[in-house]
Amino acid sequence: MKTGEPAVKAFLNSNPPLKGETLTDPHGRTISMDNTPFVEVMIEGIKDEKYEIFLQAGQLAAKKEARGKNNIIRAFFTDPILASHKPKKAEINLKGGDIELTRSLPLSTHTVSGRALDFSGKPLQPYLWATQGDFMSQEIITKADEKGYFRIECPRGKKLWLFVGDKTYGKTSLEGWVTGPDLQNDIKIPEIKIGDFEVYDLKTWFSAGVWHVFFIPARVDMDTPPELEKKDIQVWIDGKPGEISHMTPHLIGGDYPSYLLCVEGGEWETGKTQLVRVRVDRGEKGKGEAWCIDY
Repeated sequence: MKTGEPAVKAFLNSNPPLKGETLTDPHGRTISMDNTPFVEVMIEGIKDEKYEIFLQAGQLAAKKEARGKNNIIRAFFTDPILASHKPKKAEINLKGGDIELTRSLPLSTHTVSGRALDFSGKPLQPYLWATQGDFMSQEIITKADEKGYFRIECPRGKKLWLFVGDKTYGKTSLEGWVTGPDLQNDIKIPEIKIGDFEVYDLKTWFSAGVWHVFFIPARVDMDTPPELEKKDIQVWIDGKPGEISHMTPHLIGGDYPSYLLCVEGGEWETGKTQLVRVRVDRGEKGKGEAWCIDY
């Protein structure tokens, strides 16, 4: 790519078609748990003008008109065939204004699999939603089976932000999360437990001989969640319990809590995928957990 040229990216959603329920979050926002396989073409550094995008990806050949917004175009090319005939590359041609360019880009995915349970050990059948933060015209969504086992294919090249929540979401339960960077390989989560508490925006990093763990708490029936103490939180590094040596609360926006933990146990191993699990299980304060993938 020459300096000053638009950056063109392509992402594959090859998960099977799904027509699910509509979930409503605690803020009243709704999202249909529907999935149609697609190739997303994202173009950055573009003028806010109208363009034609031509896509050839395996057996899918299509054209769309799209307009730049805030110097970005996101166009979704949907077709159920993408679930059974997964293309390996996307041939893209963009025309509009004074621009005409062609790109050939690889398409690949990695899977996140595991099992979802409630805190009594009963299997749940939640939806898995690889959300991108803002609501999109197309979303990446699958559903676990009746025994709680799930598998979702996530596009290579995107940050992982995986929502795990069932039909009680926003009513009696909140979601669990699996977070991390762009997936570099398939990931298996032994289990994730869903309850009335949310461990949100989980981030982890290793520095100065300890793991640093940040998260924002939420509880389904409270505007502000109960204050947490070290004894309310458990952390595992690659399945081994860690010891919370220090815990610092921070206020977000002046009055909403978040927490930064220093956790001893588990060394950083360069080039290895490491899984950090954080759980709140404190009866009246709530129950919930999240996982973070670290490389």
